[in-house]
Amino acid sequence: MTDNGVLLSEWANDTAYENIFAEQLGNIIKLGDIDIVISGRWDSPNMLNRVKVVKCKEATTIGSIGFDSEKLSELADIDDIVPNHNMEQIEGARLFLENVITTCLRGDPNGCK
Repeated sequence: MTDNGVLLSEWANDTAYENIFAEQLGNIIKLGDIDIVISGRWDSPNMLNRVKVVKCKEATTIGSIGFDSEKLSELADIDDIVPNHNMEQIEGARLFLENVITTCLRGDPNGCK
């Protein structure tokens, strides 16, 4: 969703930053889809609104969260909280998770056990 930084910035300026992900997802996500949310600080309004849209569309949210986040932890269908307040260590845990997800999506039977 955010592979074009210029477009993302323009979208935020033209609408509202707190809806930057919700607006994009609202047009494409549907029942049965899975939204994987990886964030260091989940209680930001843009992430809260994103997950609310996903829930509204009856899709599933999997979240990898850093720091403490009661609000979004309650909203996510599956959450993986990295109980740490060191952003570098949280990002390391997130990188590991991203590699596991990528391996599984590629269908590598040895990487998804």
